[in-house]
Amino acid sequence: MKTIKNIETGTLNEFHLFFGDIEIDHGKLQEAYDLLEDEITDEMENSPELWAGEFESDGKRYAIVGDGALTSDGEYVVAEIVDNQTLENIKSNIAQGWDTLQAIADCMPGTEMVDASADNSGFPCGASVPAVINFDNMAAVRELASKFNLATVILKRRDGWQSWHVFSYYPDDNGLSVLEDYEHDPNYYMIADEEQVNDVYNDLVDCVRSDHEGDDDLQEALEGVAAWRDKLLNAVKSCTQEQFVTVCNGNEGEESSIEIHNKYSMMYHDNDVTIWAIGLVNDNDND
Repeated sequence: MKTIKNIETGTLNEFHLFFGDIEIDHGKLQEAYDLLEDEITDEMENSPELWAGEFESDGKRYAIVGDGALTSDGEYVVAEIVDNQTLENIKSNIAQGWDTLQAIADCMPGTEMVDASADNSGFPCGASVPAVINFDNMAAVRELASKFNLATVILKRRDGWQSWHVFSYYPDDNGLSVLEDYEHDPNYYMIADEEQVNDVYNDLVDCVRSDHEGDDDLQEALEGVAAWRDKLLNAVKSCTQEQFVTVCNGNEGEESSIEIHNKYSMMYHDNDVTIWAIGLVNDNDND
């Protein structure tokens, strides 16, 4: 049985920006549609231009559903296809006497076993529990938690800490909210559309004209601001619905940085000194 992960949406005429020139196998129409049926909108489902298929990119296989030509402004939904052989391997290891979490970490490349504690000091203190972190997505975490009776948690570790801390047992269904972290950081401001880009650009032009009034390098400075505006606009246009753009003012004399972030993550380092991660623990160990 196959499932999907890493679900993304976007506009068809920008699809090539993320996956390049690929060949879609429309012979897999029904299989792709069945995998993505719960992810598409009613509007897409009722579109006369609806199509589906599968393709390969960077060694991975994907299912896609779209509602127009690849050069149109129609929408698409795409997801990586996962073969559930991994689950069978985990079950096999458990049947041979393996610890459940160790079996998961062994069968899922990229995941990591760590020790976590209820203590918030950052140092090994009192009872600790093993946890598995660094999963690709919440769908995989939810499935493993359900099938093996595990608890889903949010873990944190500040820079310099020797151990992880179990911060919460109630993560968001989408993972860790990176967007929320940036929304509350006064050093960053978010840009969502071309209108905001132009607002920022016009403010910068006013500042440059004021700072360089009467200077010979005024035109050069204005050209630099225009180039930066184009860079910011390209970042906004290339964002998917699961991403956002931030601008962080640089130090004096430095260009403000432009960054694209995913709205949600399974593990990330925040703007302070803390690493956050979604993990699985076996609460039965403490019964």
